[in-house]
Amino acid sequence: MRVLFVDQYAQIGGGQRILLDIVEDFKAAGWECVVALPEDGPLTEILANNSISVRHFPLPRMMAGRKSLKDQLTYFPAAIAASRELKRIAMEFAPDVVFCNGPRCVLPTVLMAGAMDVPVICAVHLIFKGRERALLSWCFRRQCVRAVTFCSTVAAEAFPDLPSDKRTLIGNWVSPRIQAAPPTPEARKLFGLHEGQIAVGVVGRLSRKKGQRLFLEAMAPLAHAMPNLRLLVAGSSDFEDPEEEAHLRTIAADLGMSYHVVFLGNVANTVALMDALDVLVVPSIWEEPFGLVAVEGMARGLPVVASRSGGLVDIVENGETGYLVERDAASIREAVKRLIGNPVLREEMGRKGLKRVMGAFSAPQRLEALRQMARNLLAIA
Repeated sequence: MRVLFVDQYAQIGGGQRILLDIVEDFKAAGWECVVALPEDGPLTEILANNSISVRHFPLPRMMAGRKSLKDQLTYFPAAIAASRELKRIAMEFAPDVVFCNGPRCVLPTVLMAGAMDVPVICAVHLIFKGRERALLSWCFRRQCVRAVTFCSTVAAEAFPDLPSDKRTLIGNWVSPRIQAAPPTPEARKLFGLHEGQIAVGVVGRLSRKKGQRLFLEAMAPLAHAMPNLRLLVAGSSDFEDPEEEAHLRTIAADLGMSYHVVFLGNVANTVALMDALDVLVVPSIWEEPFGLVAVEGMARGLPVVASRSGGLVDIVENGETGYLVERDAASIREAVKRLIGNPVLREEMGRKGLKRVMGAFSAPQRLEALRQMARNLLAIA
């Protein structure tokens, strides 16, 4: 079996962490895998270290969320150019199945696969509306697209007209690399934490929609009252919000809490970071399509405070594995305050979260479902 994976980013986000698990699992099954990316980045390096071949195709970057008129006008000719390069890659590699892992690369992938009569699996990791949803819906109805997998029920609800024989709710999972990793020795020391300090963290790309501004606003009164509180902000700005880290540093200074806030940038060892925290906060202010970082925190035994947003409501069991709260500073602050003042409750919720991950978000069953899907497509072809 030969599988060509196509992604729109070489940075590491939730969708790319899922992609890595799939590629590594398919390779372990003896399948030949090639990954097509529009640029080089951390994902390229990880794939190369795992002896997985990477090819490049042209695909312009676009602003997040609602696309500008310039993005809309330039996308279609760019997609056609991308499809030509993907066709060249496919003619060289001769894939049996193509796995498309990002919305911007769906159209060029479909154009290529339709011309070459190669079956496509499209993975949906976001919630789509408007013109983007309409374009994806058109692509998903093409004959070459044999299956569309969704990360959550809320992501699937955006495509009610998709034929049932193409629709599959696989759901995201926690990576085996995170779930099976042993406890990190002296994890807290790795991040400069001292005995007696309480560490509350947010992990993810720095972006307005991810809610780090809301997190700082929520934590400010607690920081002023608790000299032993440390707030770890992990992640960095990218091309979508390139100035966000500078804005967050300014907000922390204006709120008089620079002493309490540590900006870590991109953290390669997510396991160590999770092991260093006492509480994980996921303060998303957009409709989170899944919320992978919440599952990762639960897999490391952390209680999670998450905004009542999108797929997060299917992950965190309110009052059991953490708290689901409204998207406002007071609600986040009250939930975090309750947890940092009660270590027994933190431990109990962390234990329940780990049990939930093992039962509901473990990787092997989902990866086997994807392998079987690819086998079925090949058998049909």
